[in-house]
Amino acid sequence: MIEDDGHYRKFVHELLSKQTDPSFILTYASSIEEAQANLEQSQTNVILLDLNLPQSKGLTTLSKVQEIAPQCPIIVLTGSDNEDLGLQAVSMGAHEYLVKQHISKDSLVRCIRYSIERHRVDQQRMRMAAIQDFTAMLAHDLKVPMLGAEKVLEALLAKQLGELTETQEQVINSLRDANKNQLRLVQKLLEIYRYESGESSLDLREVDAAAILNDCVSEIAASKKVPIAVKIQAECTNTVTKGDEQALRQLFINLLDNAIKYGDNTKSVNVILQNKKTVSIFTFKILACHYQVAYNILFFTSFGRASRAKRM
Repeated sequence: MIEDDGHYRKFVHELLSKQTDPSFILTYASSIEEAQANLEQSQTNVILLDLNLPQSKGLTTLSKVQEIAPQCPIIVLTGSDNEDLGLQAVSMGAHEYLVKQHISKDSLVRCIRYSIERHRVDQQRMRMAAIQDFTAMLAHDLKVPMLGAEKVLEALLAKQLGELTETQEQVINSLRDANKNQLRLVQKLLEIYRYESGESSLDLREVDAAAILNDCVSEIAASKKVPIAVKIQAECTNTVTKGDEQALRQLFINLLDNAIKYGDNTKSVNVILQNKKTVSIFTFKILACHYQVAYNILFFTSFGRASRAKRM
């Protein structure tokens, strides 16, 4: 507590000494210099600050304390005629303000606990934002050379740089598939970052869902070396719908990956495209030894994983 009025310090001490859960340890300073010495010697969870000290007045006091304790939440104490000053202090970064004449034990304890918890949440949010920024930067930096490698590998396979032996072609195909898998992982990281940061938005336009699905099936079947059968039922005369092409492509790839990952690798993955009234439904069936799992994606409605149905 940074307060030069001894009587008020005693008043606050009496209020907090009545609190047992949690209990408080209160240390005092009558100036910013004394407060700095105390902060260097002990851990402080929150600061109660009187803005009007003998050698510092008003919001200048808050700025000076923020400099010596940048990671500590601050609760400003104001006089009854200085509520506007308290609001200005909050706009400058103070966690809360209290009017001295209106303080009670309950209001003081509640304000202290709230400020500590808010500070903890703010710090956690800042750490998560820093991690997300680093992840996005790392993913972006990894994506650029991977795209370059993909072009080189495609050029080699197209024999633009000369003929290849059968063994060389097999090796380069393996490298290309591995590079594509890594690119997908990097793309997922970037998509998660955009979603978490609120930068992700859907580009809705008319797309051919069946064409996108077939492209994804061809890509996954080639990279995973797993047979994938696509069946478009007779009633699906028009597979054009409104959606985000990149989002749909990523959705199909994720579901196909899951089908291969959780299914029996001795079985094929069957993808059935069917229509139900005016809503397009994609059913992904994973054929395993003892059970079958279906994924239903309904355009214009929510979607989820269907329940498992045991097969005898």
